[in-house]
Amino acid sequence: MTAACTATDTANASVTGTSNTIAVSASSATHFAVSAPGSATAGSAFSYTATAQDPFNNTATGYSGTVHFTSTDGQAVLPAGSTLTNGTGTFSATLKTPGSQTITATDTANVAITGTSGAIAVSAGPAASLDVTGIADPASPGVATDVTVTARDSVGNVATGYTGTVHFTSSDGSAVLPADYSFTAGDNGSHTFSGGVTFNSGGSQDVTATDTADTVADGIAVRVPVPAAVEWMREIVDDVVLVSEKGISDAVWTIRDALGLIVEPAGAVGVAAAFEQQIDGAMLATIITGSNVGPDLFRELAPDRRTASADPTGRTS
Repeated sequence: MTAACTATDTANASVTGTSNTIAVSASSATHFAVSAPGSATAGSAFSYTATAQDPFNNTATGYSGTVHFTSTDGQAVLPAGSTLTNGTGTFSATLKTPGSQTITATDTANVAITGTSGAIAVSAGPAASLDVTGIADPASPGVATDVTVTARDSVGNVATGYTGTVHFTSSDGSAVLPADYSFTAGDNGSHTFSGGVTFNSGGSQDVTATDTADTVADGIAVRVPVPAAVEWMREIVDDVVLVSEKGISDAVWTIRDALGLIVEPAGAVGVAAAFEQQIDGAMLATIITGSNVGPDLFRELAPDRRTASADPTGRTS
């Protein structure tokens, strides 16, 4: 940056003078400024910046050292030793432990050059799996035992915001199981069913809790995602959008009318997203797949658009 100095007589302002332009450069870095969002979801990546600054908080554009990142979250995923460009850099971090966390940047050659972000409030992510615990082992046939179901996010934290409905099944076809249960906010992601399970068959048995999904697009109603698939998506997917049940139904009919293709609702969600979300772009591509659909389902999808006897081929009876 440039600056100039001006001298002015205090009694007569017309008596004044200004120096030549002075080129002012930042001095050497003495600390880092780490800027991170105030909140984050456990298991989800976010961006933060690290800037080398001189004693007067100017960006030390000449900084050429290597920065090492640490966090109060022992499970954090942080970049390896990194360099800055013109004194600053943007990086990606993933925090996994709920609570108040920070990220610290430290010069690898001079630990006195350091800086810590403000507090980052990390909350548990959405439910990705259900844990079934608390069943007596061994259990006696005909004797009731407790069972606890806990919703967990993609990195194993209790998904305290889970309010889905769980359905129970067992390898013991004659077992007595809890009825479907809808979690409430007061459950904080975990609920115990006192005396909820009674096995009536001997041998090795198990109980499974499954989240129920009330959607016509049952082909993508994934209750427990494949961990590897989730990691791949984090690397290549920029955004995920939500579509309505009506949007899916309309998309099925639009594909049938415009393209003459009969697709199941799960295969039409890409088209539904394009229509409902008004996705930008001169050219848009989406995968249309799946034909697990019949006349009854078509009538259910859009009864207001076709006669009660309409079928997917367009014939009426």
